[in-house]
Amino acid sequence: MQLNPLKDSVLFTFVQTTRDGYFRKETDWGFKIAGNDYDSSTARWGVAEVIGPDVKHITPGDYILIEPLKWTTAVEVDGKKYWRTAEAYVMGTSTSRPSDII
Repeated sequence: MQLNPLKDSVLFTFVQTTRDGYFRKETDWGFKIAGNDYDSSTARWGVAEVIGPDVKHITPGDYILIEPLKWTTAVEVDGKKYWRTAEAYVMGTSTSRPSDII
């Protein structure tokens, strides 16, 4: 299925592991850190997958830092989960993976 976001929509995947609607802090080798209430009010990194025609400063593949809670619930397409945000809620971008993500 081909996704075609409208206007300034950005469809993305989160960089941090998510499970059951919650963010998980896990290393690649399996170490897990318990979360807390503060976790829900922090900005999150994602990877822009598909962008709408009015998006000006983001390209697919960019790492994007999204304002806290400024994304939709996940939708699964062809076995992959996507979230949506608007370009206005993206605080910054990077072409390489940020080093502070667990």
